[in-house]
Amino acid sequence: MPPRPPPGFHERRRGDRRVLQFSESPGWIGSAGLRPASWAEMRVQFLTRFLFVSIALFYFSSRPGEQPFWYPVWAVWLHVGSYWLLNAVNMWHAWLGRYGESRIRLAMVLDVASISLFLVNDPYSVPPSLLAYLMVILGNGMRYGLRMYGESLAWSFGCALLALVVRYQDSLTDLRAGLIFLPLFSAIIVMYAYFLLLRLEQARVQLERVSRYDGLTGLLNRRGLAESVELLQRLMDRDTDRITVVFADMDRFKSVNDTLGHTAGDAVLQEIGRILREGVRRSDLIARYGGDEFVFVLPHTGREQALQVTGRVERRIHELSRRTGIDFGITFGMGETGAGHRADVLELIDAVDREMYEAKRARRQQRETTLRADAAPAWDTPAAGGG
Repeated sequence: MPPRPPPGFHERRRGDRRVLQFSESPGWIGSAGLRPASWAEMRVQFLTRFLFVSIALFYFSSRPGEQPFWYPVWAVWLHVGSYWLLNAVNMWHAWLGRYGESRIRLAMVLDVASISLFLVNDPYSVPPSLLAYLMVILGNGMRYGLRMYGESLAWSFGCALLALVVRYQDSLTDLRAGLIFLPLFSAIIVMYAYFLLLRLEQARVQLERVSRYDGLTGLLNRRGLAESVELLQRLMDRDTDRITVVFADMDRFKSVNDTLGHTAGDAVLQEIGRILREGVRRSDLIARYGGDEFVFVLPHTGREQALQVTGRVERRIHELSRRTGIDFGITFGMGETGAGHRADVLELIDAVDREMYEAKRARRQQRETTLRADAAPAWDTPAAGGG
């Protein structure tokens, strides 16, 4: 029967803000299915928005003979100015490094709503504004994954349909073949792009799993840990949130490979990886740092809560050792970034690693000193007897 979790464990789970599900998500998929993008990617998207709205302003203002369909040019300027301001605020928020799925969705809805207003006011009978929906769908889908592709498609389809109804509600005779075939061709392009994106997404997830995860244990490797920590630090508020780093080192594990062979050692490592995964939350990071070394990165976690995690893992490791009849154990080292401190997590991992190494070397030297002290009388006995 598995050991009962400590009393504070369930409270820790209830208080967990699941910003990402790292342990089970090879593609950095967020809790709502979005793939976080880097600042460089988001910057390109924001600059593209500024470019398109500038083109729209020129489009509606450069043809004095063609007036907007619904409201006057000054209202178009007001619309563009409002969009420009909101886009600048979103860009500033992203520049601060505060990734948020709600902000990404809000920006997408703002794009679709603005395009819909442009579509209603397009002065031409076959409005080119329809093509702008493609940029929203493809841009968000390729940047944030298939989930965002589907959401952008649904919003674009609904808003485009509403805009066309508003535009042609009193003049259905103005409908022309071009207005029918343009959305049809756009729909074909969108569906074809979806299947292409699906193949690319599958290939990307497969590549990321190979490059970021340890093939034996299924845990993050060092590269995956570094990338995930960088993302985690962007997601968290360093002024209020804390992160605890736990370094785990298997004791006497080399003897497993030496006595039983590497096949048995690999099987034990796989079981250890499973135990470690089950001992943490899905929002925690856990990686195989070396041959028999592992790292936990526990967000929103203090030292006492981390001790509960290590105690639970240690009991299960001892049970595994007893069940298999193989003599090995586990040693933990711990470090913490307190609220209000901007310590780098990767630097903290290196510091805990060095402390673990120094502690292990000190124990080894102490053991060797003890052995020499115990052996000294035996070496001196013959000489003493001969004297």
